[in-house]
Amino acid sequence: MSEKRIYLILPYYGQFPNYFQLYLDSVAINKDILTIIIITDINTSRYSFPENVILCTITLDNIRERLSVFLLEEYNISIPYVNLITKPYKLCDTRVIYHKLFKDILNKNNVMPTDYIGWGDCDVIYGKISMFIDLTKDYKNIGHHGHFTVLLNKPQYTDLYKKVENFVELVSSNNNMAIDERAWRTILFQQSFYAFHMSKHFCDILPPKGKNIEFIPSVSKKQISYLHFSKKNQSLTVHYEDGTQNDTIYAHLQKRPMQLEITKYEESFYILKDKFIEPTLEKWF
Repeated sequence: MSEKRIYLILPYYGQFPNYFQLYLDSVAINKDILTIIIITDINTSRYSFPENVILCTITLDNIRERLSVFLLEEYNISIPYVNLITKPYKLCDTRVIYHKLFKDILNKNNVMPTDYIGWGDCDVIYGKISMFIDLTKDYKNIGHHGHFTVLLNKPQYTDLYKKVENFVELVSSNNNMAIDERAWRTILFQQSFYAFHMSKHFCDILPPKGKNIEFIPSVSKKQISYLHFSKKNQSLTVHYEDGTQNDTIYAHLQKRPMQLEITKYEESFYILKDKFIEPTLEKWF
């Protein structure tokens, strides 16, 4: 187990992706370095959670109340909680203050200043993170995307939101302002933090456009044939149509609709452009 850990906070309301268990299984192979804090009021009894997932039952109203208290304490601005986070997707704009909104949860779980905290999505399948990220290198920032961003758990790194112009107006707006990927990210890029650049290692798959469901990562632009997740090898490998392949830190499916043609698997599964399949169904590709 690594002395330092990465903590991704994931508030989620509504309905999990139909492949949520596969996401959890990919989280499980990263128990050496990764902990996911899932905050939800969804009934999770159907899922099997690995030991490196912390499940917190909290309502969306409770998060609204937390944000209202935060704005009053930090900015001396009083906004009734019922007027905040009017739809779940607006939670994305609070990502940059998760460490403040959920400070009690982080403290309860003994998250240390040497750890990394941030946010991530569940429309991903992880490979083996520690194959790519060496925390002994003392990164201050790892990643800068909505699907995976963490910072060293010290105020000089986590409190960049204080530099965001009109932060209160942005976070209290009824519209999604993409603070984490626009205003906040601009501030992040202005810093001279020692960072791990996730973009070189993940597979960010472009979302389908209409009937076009090409299976292409945003960086390489090479057509993917399939991805192979292996519990035994603790890996996620991208196989391209040109015959090349590479291991990846994770695949981001960008909310593309996926069929789940898996009833049970022991060691591995395959990801195609629109479905997950068992190894016994290799004939599909």
